[in-house]
Amino acid sequence: MKKLVKCCVQERNVESVKGAKDERVREIRGAVELMIARLEAQLKAKLLTLLGQLYVCECNVKSALLRREYISDSPCSFSAVISIWCVCRA
Repeated sequence: MKKLVKCCVQERNVESVKGAKDERVREIRGAVELMIARLEAQLKAKLLTLLGQLYVCECNVKSALLRREYISDSPCSFSAVISIWCVCRA
C-alpha cells in the first residue's frame, strides 16, 4: 500500500514538474514572439528612414544635374525645368 501511495505521489510530482515546464516554455515563446515583433518594427522604421534618405539624396543629385544643365544651355527658367522634371517623375 505504501508503495502505491509513493508511486502516486511521484507521478503527481512528475506531472507537476511537466506542467511547470510547459508553462515556462509558453512564457519564453511569448517573450520571444514579442521580441521578434519589436525587432521587426524597428527594422521597418529604419528601412523607411533609409529609403527617405535615399530619396533625398536622389533628389539632390537630380537637382544638381538639372542646375548644371540649366546653367549650361537652358532656354527656359530653372523653375520651369523643375516643373517639367516633377511632371515626368509623377
